[in-house]
Amino acid sequence: MIHLSDREMKKEITTPLLKKLIEEFEKKPFEELVVLIGAEPITEEFKHEDGRVYQTEVCVYWDDENEKKDIRVICCIDDGGFLSSNFPHSCDTLIKDPIQSEVSTPFARPSLTP
Repeated sequence: MIHLSDREMKKEITTPLLKKLIEEFEKKPFEELVVLIGAEPITEEFKHEDGRVYQTEVCVYWDDENEKKDIRVICCIDDGGFLSSNFPHSCDTLIKDPIQSEVSTPFARPSLTP
């Protein structure tokens, strides 16, 4: 029998939920996303059937602050555990341009070394 670690089990739950969240923001018009730039992160808590309470957080930024053309949407999900604030279970990012084409890319943490 294969046993999944607690973190792997949570990923099994959080990855599909995160995909659904990204899809919701892919459908939003560019103009609606512009209004969200610089606003407080959009957060939501919900209880999953596994009994855990999960939190989603969505932040909206200009992809390039100087150019102000494409919008970056970062979506994360975690269970509010001790390490979750620094290491969420799942993150993904969406880049949307003004002519409504969008590209979803995996979340990449910036390198801490120069």
